[in-house]
Amino acid sequence: MSGFKCYLQLGDRLSQIWLNKYTLVLLLAMLKLLFFSKSIQHAIEVSETYILSNCYSIDSLYSKMTDNTPHYLGIMGNYLIEKGMEETVKATLETLSLIVYASEGLVNFAIDLYLGTYACLIVSAVDGTVDVATNTTEKLISLVNDTVSSVANELDTGLNDISKIINKVIKAASKVENFFTGDDDDSNMTSSIKSVNLTISALHNLYIPSSINDKLEELSAKTPDFAQVKNTTKNLISVPFNEVRKNIKAVNASNIIGDTSVLYVPPVSLDNSTGICSSNQSEILAFYSILGHVLKIATVVCITVLICFAVGAMAPVAWNEIKLWRRLCGMRDHYMLSRQDSYTSFSSENTHELKDPIRDPPIQNGQYDVIASYQQCFQTWNTRIAGWMTNLVTFGKSPENIDPKTKQKIEWVVAYMTSERALCVLGIGLLGILVCICQFVMIALLKHKISHSLTSNDGDGVQNLLKSSTAVDIENQMSLWSVQTNKYINTTETNINQEVFGWINTTTLSVNNTVATMISDIDTTLADVFNGTLLYNPMKTVVGCAIENKLYTIEKAMTWIHDKAQLHIPRINGTQIKQALAKQTDNSTIPTASSTSAATENLLENLVNDMREGLLKILRAYHRITLGELTVALVILAVWLVQLPIALVILRLRLRKATFD
Repeated sequence: MSGFKCYLQLGDRLSQIWLNKYTLVLLLAMLKLLFFSKSIQHAIEVSETYILSNCYSIDSLYSKMTDNTPHYLGIMGNYLIEKGMEETVKATLETLSLIVYASEGLVNFAIDLYLGTYACLIVSAVDGTVDVATNTTEKLISLVNDTVSSVANELDTGLNDISKIINKVIKAASKVENFFTGDDDDSNMTSSIKSVNLTISALHNLYIPSSINDKLEELSAKTPDFAQVKNTTKNLISVPFNEVRKNIKAVNASNIIGDTSVLYVPPVSLDNSTGICSSNQSEILAFYSILGHVLKIATVVCITVLICFAVGAMAPVAWNEIKLWRRLCGMRDHYMLSRQDSYTSFSSENTHELKDPIRDPPIQNGQYDVIASYQQCFQTWNTRIAGWMTNLVTFGKSPENIDPKTKQKIEWVVAYMTSERALCVLGIGLLGILVCICQFVMIALLKHKISHSLTSNDGDGVQNLLKSSTAVDIENQMSLWSVQTNKYINTTETNINQEVFGWINTTTLSVNNTVATMISDIDTTLADVFNGTLLYNPMKTVVGCAIENKLYTIEKAMTWIHDKAQLHIPRINGTQIKQALAKQTDNSTIPTASSTSAATENLLENLVNDMREGLLKILRAYHRITLGELTVALVILAVWLVQLPIALVILRLRLRKATFD
């Protein structure tokens, strides 16, 4: 037992070189590659089984896509042809209506150009003459009446003054006569003239009556107005045009395009004549066989290479352990030599003195070991675990009551099992077990979800969702197609209106602006020249008849052209397309439609069942793979546990060797 130590020696360390991290990593990579290869192989087998077992379903789906495509293309094409013809007829009728409206406008413009101009000039001449005469008469009457009244007032004032003077003279003459005659009798001739009153009251009643304008106003009222003639003429002309427009509006475009039932729709094919899967089963089997062979060869080659690397990784690890052990032994020898030299020098200097048991350095008895100190300092957990195991084995005895040899044995066994390599194996094993537990939980949850989702009969089941998703997908795709197509039509319509009819809009706006400017300039010029004179209204009327009315008509025509010079392309209505498809389905034979629906439903049920079985088969395969991984993790953990009997065997052999020595 003198050579037994509590730490691992070189032989002990070399016995664990196969547990180095490089070899373990390569071995784990090899196992993972093996499991991965098995997983791929199983997935390939599942895929092969699924494809071969669903050849009929695949052939049915492919047949429906290929054989029934002409049917749905025929329905869609017939609908587009029908709508295109209908919109063409509507556009033609609208064009005819616009032509009729433009023709009526041109005829009315020609009538207004001649009849309206002459009528307007005649009316304006009469109205202007009457207006001038009326204004002149009113001014003359006002002047005469005001002048006569003023003259009469002035004459009355002068005659009153003369009358006063004459009366004063008469009074004075009467007094002189009475003085000479002394007769106060007023019966004579002088007394008969008492006073003189000179007046012209008759002039106040002299005026020109305003009734003289009544004749002129009556003449103006009797002036011939051709507006009624114009309206009557326009009404008579508009009768045939209105009748034509009425007949155009009464035309039903749907009746013109004819009976759409004559359009041919290819029938729905129910047979699976296009067997893309069943007719190529031999090629499918050959393909999967080649895949399996290639996978097997690749797996063998990769595993062989990894095993070679794993074995080769033990050589440098063993060489590093040998060098480390040599360095540790050299450090121990150097330390012991230095301690021995120090003790020898101390003893030679004090040969004639007594040794002080307290101050003198202790004599080295060979019990102190540098490697053991290294073990305690740098591998503290190993030391603690060794202490716990010692207490457990010795049933909790105090360290003073434990045999040092027994303590060394326990510490050595713990050091062997808790070495760096052994702990690496323990950690890998525990981690593998934890990962396997997580995988089992995930597989159980997936199995529960698949079993309840794919077999449920409520509205949330995958089977019901698959059945309803077909119609929903068709509806969504049809809506998306109609929206995108309408966006394209909108862009095309905008480009056509801008590029083709843009110059018309620009021209009409420019003409309208020019007409408005001309009318404003004409009115301004007339106002500058004739405003405030008797000729303003007549000249304004004449200019309006001859020029402005035509300009207003041109402006109205340009506005009409601006509003009508727009291209309106009909839009695609997704709802009408779906109704057309439904109508075509209703018009088809009932057995064919029902059999198609039943076949589709059975096909969906088969697909759901195959999907469930395929998923469960894959989960069972991964369950087996996880069991294999758990087995590997337990084996790795068992490898760590095997270190205990190995340590006991080594300890037994050393004790026996020490006994023999």
